[in-house]
Amino acid sequence: MGKDSLLFKAAKLYGEILYSEILVTDKNKVNELLQRKINRNPSYFFAVVKSRFGFIDLKLDDLFDNGFFISDYEKEILNDGIIIGIKNGRQNINSSYIGEGGFGIVTKVQLKDGRFVAKKTLKLKGDKYEQVSLKRRFKREVQYQQGYDHPNIVPIIDLDLDGDPPSFTMPLATCNLEKEVSFGKDCSYETKIKAFLNTLDGIDMLHQNGHVHRDIKPQNILRFDCPDDSFCYAISDFGLISPSDRSTTTNITSVGDVMGTPSYMARECYLEGFKCANIQSDIYSLGVLILFLFRERDENLGVPYSERLSSGRFGVIISKCTKNNPEDRYKSIFQLRAAFVDVVGEV
Repeated sequence: MGKDSLLFKAAKLYGEILYSEILVTDKNKVNELLQRKINRNPSYFFAVVKSRFGFIDLKLDDLFDNGFFISDYEKEILNDGIIIGIKNGRQNINSSYIGEGGFGIVTKVQLKDGRFVAKKTLKLKGDKYEQVSLKRRFKREVQYQQGYDHPNIVPIIDLDLDGDPPSFTMPLATCNLEKEVSFGKDCSYETKIKAFLNTLDGIDMLHQNGHVHRDIKPQNILRFDCPDDSFCYAISDFGLISPSDRSTTTNITSVGDVMGTPSYMARECYLEGFKCANIQSDIYSLGVLILFLFRERDENLGVPYSERLSSGRFGVIISKCTKNNPEDRYKSIFQLRAAFVDVVGEV
């Protein structure tokens, strides 16, 4: 295969890879994005495509006459190949929007083999230094989540950490805990109990391995329905996870970032920042989650960063979970689970 043909083939593949980034790019900035990709150093383009199937043994001079810049003629080939690759991406991968958070966008994606998965792609923003920080944090999220094999922690199917932006795929959930009603799912008392106990099991696994989640909320608890009509819940979104002992890591959050969810955030995290988050901070969030699941008709989630109250059967547990002083809360998931099960058994 000649150099021009090989470059065109690599550019088509690059275009298919690039399609996922176009999905999270403002429509008015797509042309700017394409020009930026085409005008990059040859070594960057080469690094992206080399790891892909069919290009393992590729050498830089197999594609470009000069390893330091791309000629105008080569840019024309790149442009044509990338555009066709993007069109192939649209045809081969059907994608639809699911939701997004502060750092990532999640889409429902149909792979070439017909399977549907959820794909999380990093949203790049700010200057190049902030983007480096975001990519580092995103990779850390993937590494933590990939390290778990537990039925109540969402697994990672595949990842592309070298992409720009990076992304990974997960099993496609039916919905999250917040949207169960709108999806027509059973929200009975028994279902809520199962949702909370499954969540406890997932968070307990994190704590046993020295991690705290730091963003427990209904949107991050996913429901998975099985063909046999059974279902379970699993923890997702590890974007804010950290070791419970912050002395072993550094805070790579950019100055000015708003992290966490106010309604579920512990008082100490609001006052002192997420560097102080520990097991008791997660337990605070779990207390608010109980209130979300079992609150009385006239109750709301209460005042953020403060103790929550409920007149329902779980009121004592909710109060203890959300005490302003972390030392007054349950010491562990084991204690919280025991108290919760005791109340359930009384009904």
